[in-house]
This record gives sequence, structure tokens and C-alpha cells, in this order.
Amino acid sequence: MSIASNALSVAITEDNPWTYQVVYCRSFLGNTALMARLRAEHFDVAIVDMLQNECMQALAVDLGLPVVAFWMSQPMGMEMEGTTVTTRPTHVPYFMTGLPERMNFVQRIQNAVLKVRDTKLPAKL
Repeated sequence: MSIASNALSVAITEDNPWTYQVVYCRSFLGNTALMARLRAEHFDVAIVDMLQNECMQALAVDLGLPVVAFWMSQPMGMEMEGTTVTTRPTHVPYFMTGLPERMNFVQRIQNAVLKVRDTKLPAKL
């Protein structure tokens, strides 16, 4: 049984945190015409973003390709620090905190502390 077939056998339920991922995988791993076309291309290697991209890794394995992996973004959301985009912690929720767009005072303080912890402290170490 191929990796693609295994990925398609996962049950989609509301309590399954991987529901979105399964639907995403099914959109191309279950597309036999697309899979046949990709196999016909005889690619030498798959270049895959490692962050939240399990399906592309499964696709590469299913096609029998070696994988070159990279991270498209930094794990702590610091890619915004290298741009000119304003990301003041009093207005913009920090990466993966789960804080709402409209934060109260305590949430703003929490957001600022998390941002300083992840962006300023690692530079000092």
C-alpha cells in the first residue's frame, strides 16, 4: 500500500486536529490523474518546506524521490523582524500565541513579554 493510500484512510471528524491536513492531502494525493502526470515527469528530487507540509513529504516518498528539506520561515516568527512591517506587540498578536486581534491590557502585556522573550533574548545568548 502506498503512502498516499495510507494518508487517505485517516478518518475526518470534527475532533480530529488533522482534519484540515487530511482534506488538503486528499486534494492531490487522491487525484490519480495528477499523480500519474507527476510520475511521468521523472523528477530527480523533491524540494519540500518542512513546516506544516507533511503531505508534500508523503508525495515525495510515494513518488520514490529523495527529499531536500528547508524551513520557509523561522520557527519563532522572527521573519517579520527583518522586514519594514510594523509589528508592535500592543497592536499585532505575536506568532502562534493564540491571542485575538483585539487584545485587552493584560493580553497586550503578555504579547509584549512573549515577543521580547523570543526575539530579543536569543540575540543576547
